[in-house]
Amino acid sequence: MNQNSLAGLRGMLAVENTRWTKSYNWFKNSLIWLLLVNGMITLTLSQSSLLGLNPTASTGLDLLFQLFGGMCPVGAIILVHGSIISERENGTLAWVLSMPVARRSVILSKLVVNILYSSTIIIFLQGVVAQMIIQYYSGETISLIPYYAALAQVSLYIALWVSFSIMLSVLLRGRATVIGAALATLFFHGTVAGLLAKVLPFVPRLMPSQVLSSAISTVMGGGWSLEAILVALGWIGVFILVSIFNFEKEEL
Repeated sequence: MNQNSLAGLRGMLAVENTRWTKSYNWFKNSLIWLLLVNGMITLTLSQSSLLGLNPTASTGLDLLFQLFGGMCPVGAIILVHGSIISERENGTLAWVLSMPVARRSVILSKLVVNILYSSTIIIFLQGVVAQMIIQYYSGETISLIPYYAALAQVSLYIALWVSFSIMLSVLLRGRATVIGAALATLFFHGTVAGLLAKVLPFVPRLMPSQVLSSAISTVMGGGWSLEAILVALGWIGVFILVSIFNFEKEEL
């Protein structure tokens, strides 16, 4: 088998897609995230209305994007952290790779399908519903182009953490270790960047969270940052290359 090819990619994409569609996992996750994200938005805005505070669209959007930046990456990490580890433990990986399937096809299929479902369920579905809820309680109309441009940028942020989690699942062996390392990086990379900025002023500009800041600026009527988008894409590319490089050397 030529490991430099993408042999078996189409079949592996179908397998990964089945993991989401089997037992309606996509539907169950959609309901959970609707309750978490839009349930919180509805509760907050309805309480404000009852108290006579007249919630504005800006208030709802600020809450929505705080959830996108805080809760949603955590959920994405938890959803995908075991994608390699579980198959390594039950022997599925060894069985799959005994067939004419390139190792990079395994990694790429997991990345593509998990990013697609995570961004669709966690970001775009919630964004569509949240838009209706915010407009209902605020009585204001949200401008569609900046709103969905912001959602696209947040989806890129989620894709970054999905690819990072899959990379960790290739490099590490324990589920708890993968989750711990991913969450520690998510929560503390900004603090570390702030400390390093004292001696390396350019470091904060290389942080993944810059694309989240760009998304918030976009939805609030400000500009968006091409640099932040390119940095996020660069990190995703690095994570994919590291995943493929290490997985192709792994002894199963």
